[in-house]
Amino acid sequence: MNQKRLLVFLLSWLLVIVVDAQPPTPFAVLNGQPSENYYAMVPFKMSIRHSTASTWLMLLNGRGEVVYYRTVPMSGDFKQHADGRFSYFCKGQFYILDTRLNLIDSVACVNGVKTDAHDFLILKDGSYVLLSLYTDTMDCHTKRLFNQRELSGSKRARVSYGGLQHLSAKKKLLFEWKSLNQMPMEDVDSFFLNDTLNIDLTHFNSLEREASGNYLISSRHYNQVIAVSSAGKLVYKLGGKNATLKMVNDSVPFLGQHDVRVLRNNHITVYDNGYHASESMHTARVLEYQVDLKTANATLVWQLVLRDSLVSKSTGSYRRLANGDHLINYGQVYRYRPNSTFEHLDANGNSKLKVGFNDTIGSYRVYEVQRSKLKLPHMQLHYNVAASTLSVTKAYTFYRWSTGETTETIRLVKPGNYYVYVSNDGIAFYRSTVFELKVLKN
Repeated sequence: MNQKRLLVFLLSWLLVIVVDAQPPTPFAVLNGQPSENYYAMVPFKMSIRHSTASTWLMLLNGRGEVVYYRTVPMSGDFKQHADGRFSYFCKGQFYILDTRLNLIDSVACVNGVKTDAHDFLILKDGSYVLLSLYTDTMDCHTKRLFNQRELSGSKRARVSYGGLQHLSAKKKLLFEWKSLNQMPMEDVDSFFLNDTLNIDLTHFNSLEREASGNYLISSRHYNQVIAVSSAGKLVYKLGGKNATLKMVNDSVPFLGQHDVRVLRNNHITVYDNGYHASESMHTARVLEYQVDLKTANATLVWQLVLRDSLVSKSTGSYRRLANGDHLINYGQVYRYRPNSTFEHLDANGNSKLKVGFNDTIGSYRVYEVQRSKLKLPHMQLHYNVAASTLSVTKAYTFYRWSTGETTETIRLVKPGNYYVYVSNDGIAFYRSTVFELKVLKN
């Protein structure tokens, strides 16, 4: 991204961001030792979502405390890639940050194709894979695809469907695939369709690359996981109508699923939201399948049924961590009960950290962040014993102290723990070390 484009982007931020807007404060329950790594998320109010609303790219430490946040107009999918870089979606494209969280580049679909906000990959060779969105005007007046069975589609329905684009490191198109001709409209789950004029057909919501080179995609509105070859052929369909793989050891279909991922053993995991009409709705689950293309079987080898009969209406994610732990983001919890955002479980399913927010705040996904690949500034606090004042050892433009003060230096009037968020641009804030004052000396 050249300097002129970067300046334009930053100025566009300032049109919609109030500098002193405060991010939401999480509440956390920690059991045992905190993780050494961080958690990346984008909290937003699930019940009200506006395209011009401010959100916060956020890093939490192992205690559930915010150590970094960046104010961004309605964004999502803030994550760390294997090479240490970060990315997030905003204003129709994915922005890339370096290991110091400085904005360095942006990527979007090419040739006038709309970029889907749901997922984005940076591969080992530096190339990019993006979900793409297409909209065609179609005559759907004979089709009964909708939740209201008596309704037919419009003669000039706007049908949106997904695909993908694979771009080189220089952002040249290497491969493009469109789903419409390989995913029949009749296979959609009518429960998710209510608008006869604007039809959100496939609703792709996650993207992964298998070791074989196949692209693995989750289609929420088909209740289906599909694998697409680099030649553009459907390799298999798991779940939903006309599946090509038989489910073994699993008699409950996944519904409205999210975040399909590939494990190191080439098994795949699915976050099963369980959301559907009342007669078929079920508790959300995490599923692990072993796919065997020779037998055309997908065998359920492990599952975790979520607590409290929780159903996830939308969003949500699951990650198997390197040490075997589980990181579960509950998504938009049905009827907002219980009000939990994400949880870190040990390999045996015991809670290590549970994080939530007030009201209906949640995150589309939650990721683990490797601290060894992150280079945040290390800010020390200086305590002047004689004056009983606390300050940062380096000057910044903006200060947000744990006491609520915004000055460069604060005066301490009682024992306690103190810290400050600092920024030079009023957009990205970093937290200092914590200073503990045990005794106030006169």
